[in-house]
Amino acid sequence: MARRRSTGWVGPGSIVAREPGFVPMLDALLSDWQDVTISLGRVPEALAAESRVPTDDPLTMLLADERSWLPYLSDLLDRYGQRVRRWQVGRVGDDRAFWRGPLLSDVATLRERLARHISGPLIDLPSRLDRVWSTDRLRALSESVALTAHVPRELSSLGIAEALSRWAETSATGALPRPELTLVFDKADPARVGVVAGPSELIKRAVRAWAEIATAPGAPISLEINEPWSVFGEHRPQIMPRPELAAWTTAVRMLGGRRVVGTYPIADGIACYILGPAEGEPDDRGGALVVWNEASPPDAAEVNGFLGDGPLTVVDMYGNQVPLRAEATTATGRRPAIRLKISDEPLFIEGIDVELTRFISGFEVRPVFLESTNQQHERTIRLINPWDTAISGRLTILEPGGFNTGTGQRDRNWRVSPRTMRFSAEPRQTIDLPFTIAFSPTEEQGPKEFVADVELTAEQSYGVVTIKRSLEVGLRNVVMDMAYALRGAATDQDVVVETAITNTGDRPLTLELTCFAPGLPRSKGVVSELKAGHQVVKRFTFPGASTALRGKKIVISASDPEGTSRLNKSLVVQ
Repeated sequence: MARRRSTGWVGPGSIVAREPGFVPMLDALLSDWQDVTISLGRVPEALAAESRVPTDDPLTMLLADERSWLPYLSDLLDRYGQRVRRWQVGRVGDDRAFWRGPLLSDVATLRERLARHISGPLIDLPSRLDRVWSTDRLRALSESVALTAHVPRELSSLGIAEALSRWAETSATGALPRPELTLVFDKADPARVGVVAGPSELIKRAVRAWAEIATAPGAPISLEINEPWSVFGEHRPQIMPRPELAAWTTAVRMLGGRRVVGTYPIADGIACYILGPAEGEPDDRGGALVVWNEASPPDAAEVNGFLGDGPLTVVDMYGNQVPLRAEATTATGRRPAIRLKISDEPLFIEGIDVELTRFISGFEVRPVFLESTNQQHERTIRLINPWDTAISGRLTILEPGGFNTGTGQRDRNWRVSPRTMRFSAEPRQTIDLPFTIAFSPTEEQGPKEFVADVELTAEQSYGVVTIKRSLEVGLRNVVMDMAYALRGAATDQDVVVETAITNTGDRPLTLELTCFAPGLPRSKGVVSELKAGHQVVKRFTFPGASTALRGKKIVISASDPEGTSRLNKSLVVQ
């Protein structure tokens, strides 16, 4: 996931004399079989003044008369020309190469020169991830050049995903492979996100990039962090590691040798990725989830489900580990679920069953939107078999319309048929299980929990696994919002209920409105010929009813004149 980079262009004469710590460090890295890149970041000032080349343009310097710059590099080339193949020309973030007109011929000349001193040199050109390279240039450069793309701090996670998608599209055609690509991330800006949140933001950006990389064809893409340390002291400067380095070390360990094989659905606003073994890597480590809360309410921000039989461990971004224990269940055959609260800091869950979590994540009700009509709706449950073996089992729909645990009676507002279905699927096969669903005209708009028990047999018998999803009840051409206010100074104030009706369709809308308040006469209204894209507000007043309605639910029902569709929404008076 990372590559070691060393800066080597320091001045004429022996590098041993000028930088006594450089050679032992580089020798130690090479002895440890580390992949090392030597960076020629800036032209020494004396050489730049003598050659009239900007200090930040080492590529132009290396294309000048070799006799001018060779004294500065000869010792380094003699020592490491046969041991280090990759040489970076320019600093991280420098994008001169992108704008350079004769780049192809310049690279060919430079490679020819370096080949006299380096065995099969690979020229590493710095760039930026938000630069869009042409396909022709990438193909022409692919054999002799690698690209190191700086990921600017201002580039969002979405921007990173879009840039990598463009990179994949640009390099996906043609006979030749694209150049190797390395993404270099900056530390987060403490002034923008704070010191504590910096490591968290860095790891989130890296994980999102890792997810996009999993879908990119061609040569491998690596991730690096740029200078994760701080320098203290003027006379005797000391380098001190930053918290980002500790978090990056954990990310390297958790993501290295793995790829993102899917996302695991938890709730809106929760990011959760499934990590499985990379191609050609052993699967003895098992799988993992990496998860964090982006915008979900705290009460919904938890992992709750069965993730496999193996022991599970929670690893935070600094490498601290805690065993994760499953909760016992009294239901026959149902697998015990784990519960883990999620914060805005990334957590890794080690030891998951990768194929099982992919099966659960692939469970889908299609489509999820239910028009609030008196008709019966035909839907399908999609199952994907991620195993290399056939699977079989039985699926039972528990909700909506399940048994009320308090009364022991089934909720008759919903009709689902069939509730139980048997299934089988060949390796890597996708299957659809059809069913019908209908509901009472009194059902309110909004999300409805869909719960199914799946008795599954694959490479092993998994028993009964509970899977939860969400359905949405509503009308595609209507949005209805509701609020109330208490008016008057008396003890028993008036309750004024407002509903805002928005026409989101493409034709005029007419609706009949009825407002139900417990123990009080119903109140009616009408919305007539509301134009597409427009909104109207209707008010219903219940005089002196604040005490009588406190703690009770008020319902507004909107139906079309033909009675084929109906939308219900409620609120509780506090």
